[in-house]
Amino acid sequence: YFVTPGMDVIDLFIGSEGTLGVIVEIEVRLLPKPEGLLSGVVFFDSEDFLLAFVCEARETSLANRLGSSNQGSNLLVSESAALDARALEYFDIESLRFLKQKYETIPINAIGAIFFEQETTTSTEDSLMNDWLGLLERHHALADESWFATNAADQANLREFRHALPVLMNEWFARYRQRKVSTDMAVPDEAFADMLRFYQDALRGGDLRHTIFGHIGDNHVHVNILPRNDDESAKAWEIYLKFIRRAVEVGGTISAEHGIGKLKREYLRELYGEPHLREMAALKHAFDPAGILGRGNIISEDYYGDSMK
Repeated sequence: YFVTPGMDVIDLFIGSEGTLGVIVEIEVRLLPKPEGLLSGVVFFDSEDFLLAFVCEARETSLANRLGSSNQGSNLLVSESAALDARALEYFDIESLRFLKQKYETIPINAIGAIFFEQETTTSTEDSLMNDWLGLLERHHALADESWFATNAADQANLREFRHALPVLMNEWFARYRQRKVSTDMAVPDEAFADMLRFYQDALRGGDLRHTIFGHIGDNHVHVNILPRNDDESAKAWEIYLKFIRRAVEVGGTISAEHGIGKLKREYLRELYGEPHLREMAALKHAFDPAGILGRGNIISEDYYGDSMK
């Protein structure tokens, strides 16, 4: 649970996976629909170039976003044609090999790809495209073989590409009748490149089919290990524990998006240790003395008192 001095109590409930209370009413604020979007799937033949591109795109986007905020919350996109990615998604070489089943035009020498997306207006579209092309040129992307979209039809095609990989992997699992082993870890900026290499080295050493893709802008990629039999599945879970421990060692988190639930709760001990888990159980008891909310989520019932079992 998230606890810090002076916090808003709502932050305690966010991410608590239904273990502390039941939300009965929510007020939401909608973001304005962007006038236009510029997106692309850009390919690289060097991992170093790809990571450098992501680093500059992320840092530039953050700086421009903070600059816009400082000028006032009502600043329109049209008044500030600044590079600002709202998505940076990664596909490793194994992901591209899967995707070539449907997309034969993926460059043969590509070792990875980045999907990016930027909000635009009619007046900023051309200048933003030039900014992105300049960024790609600086980092030696395969720009001539990459794909870009500014209209609705092309945008739909790129979104389909972005979401095709999970579908292809589900077909794999159906064929081999094995359960996916998938990570949800995120690490600090300075640790990501080494973490990615750690993933790659462990998977190659284990001779396991896999893909690595996801939210590289947040240093949060999903490693999906694809076992073909029970022996490979056992090996995959051993490697998964190594990933957990390395992420914690470098100051990361073991679940940046999809929660802990019941399947990953035993790994929470690696992140917090026994004393903190007992503190969390005590906090839950204060909100839910009968132990009826989200039973077994996040915290094993072994940590509950007799009154909550």
